[in-house]
Amino acid sequence: MRAHFSMLITSLIAVISCIILSGCTVTIKDDHAGSANNDSEIVSINIHETGGEDGRDIEWKVYSQDDKYLLSYSDHRKTYGEPSEGIFEITEQEYKNIMDLDYEKFIDEYDESFWKNVADAICFQSTITYRNSYEKTTNASMTEATVKLTKLLYEYKNKQTSSNID
Repeated sequence: MRAHFSMLITSLIAVISCIILSGCTVTIKDDHAGSANNDSEIVSINIHETGGEDGRDIEWKVYSQDDKYLLSYSDHRKTYGEPSEGIFEITEQEYKNIMDLDYEKFIDEYDESFWKNVADAICFQSTITYRNSYEKTTNASMTEATVKLTKLLYEYKNKQTSSNID
């Protein structure tokens, strides 16, 4: 019985250590006076993705500048291979597909207490910027967005590789 209890304590300490080392924290913070209402259009999204079993440390940004639509990507641990960073011009439709995701739903459905107990959880630190300059910062799961961003990255990575061969 005592050996079982000792093993249980050791396992519990290991799980708590993993949680602490992953650096996951949860906050929802409004950085600007005002609010995002249903009429507010999202103009940029920044997502910092960390943790997971692969130890990722990826920064994503989708925004528009000078009538161009851009995807910025920086992988500090080269999680998905080359390129480890870059800025890619994307189409207006691809930009809209990312901006039109239901970020409010991601925030509303995020269960902070569940993720505190997952040792290899992927943590997100995101800032959503609206046309009226309102910014919302959240740690809600942005997996749906990062899946789309990863697909775009691969598409543009392949285009870049193809153009380098030609």
